Order: sequence, then C-alpha cells, then structure tokens
Amino acid sequence: MKRWTMMVAAVAATVLLVAGPARGQERDWDRVGERIARAVERALENAERAMDRALTALEAAEVRMEWDDDAWFANQDDAGPQVQEEFRWSGTVDRGDVVEIKGVNGGVSAEPASGNEIEVVAVKSGRRNDPAEVRVEVVEHAGGVTLCALYPTRSGDEANQCRPGDGGRMNARRNDVAVEWEVRVPRGVLFNGRTVNGDVQAVGLSEAVDLTTVNGSVTIDTDGFASARTVNGSIEARVGGLLSGDASFETVNGSIELDVDDGLGAEVDASWLNGSLDTELPLRVEGRVGRRSARGILGDGGPMLMLRTVNGSIHIY
Repeated sequence: MKRWTMMVAAVAATVLLVAGPARGQERDWDRVGERIARAVERALENAERAMDRALTALEAAEVRMEWDDDAWFANQDDAGPQVQEEFRWSGTVDRGDVVEIKGVNGGVSAEPASGNEIEVVAVKSGRRNDPAEVRVEVVEHAGGVTLCALYPTRSGDEANQCRPGDGGRMNARRNDVAVEWEVRVPRGVLFNGRTVNGDVQAVGLSEAVDLTTVNGSVTIDTDGFASARTVNGSIEARVGGLLSGDASFETVNGSIELDVDDGLGAEVDASWLNGSLDTELPLRVEGRVGRRSARGILGDGGPMLMLRTVNGSIHIY
C-alpha cells in the first residue's frame, strides 16, 4: 500500500503542477497542496473499495485454498499422463427445491433436463494425483440436494465436509485433480453452482440461478431470477423473469453484460472503476450519474439490482 500511495501522489502532483497557473501568475502552493491531498485521498478510497470487493468475492466462494508449496506446482510439467474417472448420479427433488454443486478445481455447467430427474456427471482428471482420491459426496436435505467434490484431508487438518449452502468445508490442498461437472436440471428446480478455478454456466433453465467462481467467467440464461459472482472473469446473463428479491452481479476483473425483459422493475445500484455504464433501457436516474457510479430505477422499481465491477464496463440491454 505504501508503494501505491507514493505512486498516486507522484502522478497527482505532476498533473496538478503541469496544469498550474497561466504564465505570469503566481502559484498558490497551499491550494496546490490541498488539491494534491484530495486527489490522493480519492485515489486511495477507490483502491480500498476495489480491494474490499475482491476480498468479498473471494469470501463468497467459501472455499479455503492452501497452495503452500511453489516447488510442487513448478514441477507439474514432470507429472505423468492424465488419468480420468467418472461419477454419475440421478435423483429427484420437489419443485422449488435446489440442486447445488460445490467444486474447487474445474468448471460447472448446467442445462435443462428432458424429464423430471436431475442428472449429474462429474469427470475427475489428474496427472500427479489419483482422481480416485477425490470423492463426490451427495447430501440430500429438506431443501433439495447438494453434491460436493471432497479432496483428501492432510494429517492434522480439519476434515472436509459437504454441507448445503454456506456450511461445510472445501479444501484442495496440493492436489491437481480437476472435477468438471455437467448437470441437467428439471423444470421447476433451482440451481446453485460454485467453484474456485473454472467457468460456471447455466443455460436454458426456467428457475432461479446462483453462480459463483473466483477464476473463471459466468454465463447465465434463465427465465427466472439470477445472481452471479466472480473475481477474474466476465459475467454474461439473460434474466427472463421478474426479480423475486435483491440480485447482484459482481466481478473484479471483467465486464458485466445483462439482458433483461423490457418490463423488469428494479432499483439499480451500479459502480465501476475502470470502465463505463451503458444502458439501452430507460433508467430514471436518482441524483446524478458519477464517473464511477450510478443509481436509478428501471420500470416501476422493485428489488435492488446491484452491479459491481472494478476493471470492466457494465451494459444493460
């Protein structure tokens, strides 16, 4: 942070001094100093907010990653040929319940099912580590079903656990096994997908979707409600239905492309750092549109629609 402060101060000072008074006028050094201080303060506030959002997105993944052996990773090219193993599961839940996938390494993809059964295929692959070491656990509960990729626990560490929602523990310490998930979701069933390293997508669904990753992009196409979070990746979403509650689309390094119905009613709270806001829908602005934020109302208003990015633009259409 010290290095960042010095850099911002130097840039701010240079700009202000170069753009100083006209020829023949005397500089007011006290005012120049005040302007430099304000510029530095604003830049630091923006940087702090960006860092806070990145940490929030990382915490949202709710996965503790402990990569503590750089030499182990550096030698991955020396590992043997890739080995694969496949896991399959099918079952049913009540309408309005959720099927939830919780992974660590590997992407998550969901599409509509042809019938009333949920179908899950998890392809495990690894080079240095045996895919058989990673166990897929299925937890059926009152609100639906949760499937997790549980990596082996090292001696002395807290055991990994598969739990619905915010519960459980997911730790892939020093293990190169990736699990790629393919899920078919029946009509009337909600879908939640989480991973750390990998893209997440849910396309052609009819109900609510909630997707989270850290290193990967997010793609959503649903007739229902949706929310999405990532850190390093863009978000592209089509939300066909009315919002049933507050929704958020958040990234740090990436753009947000949001396609909504013309009749959507929502209160929009958008912010960006390096980018811009562009909307093709009539947005009644509340207050003024700033260089990095805007608030307004779509349609007749309604739940909060929060849009956040740091390095990227926001497009609503």
